[in-house]
Amino acid sequence: AQTGIYPNPTTALCTLTFPDRAPRHVAVFDATGRELHVVVTPGTGRVQVDLGGHEHGVYFVRATDAAGRSAVHRVVMQ
Repeated sequence: AQTGIYPNPTTALCTLTFPDRAPRHVAVFDATGRELHVVVTPGTGRVQVDLGGHEHGVYFVRATDAAGRSAVHRVVMQ
């Protein structure tokens, strides 16, 4: 199983889902690579990311587990 993100495109909130309940470090980046914010998940298997305060465009959401494995998702903010 893999991580997933929906809805995509989004107008504000999107949900990142994980294949297990391990805590993760989730970082959001803009198209230039600038880190916008970071969330540490409590190990629930999902976390909401709010892009509502940002400009329309493309963002990247990276989720990293304790072993250092990362998954990156491209999200379009409408």
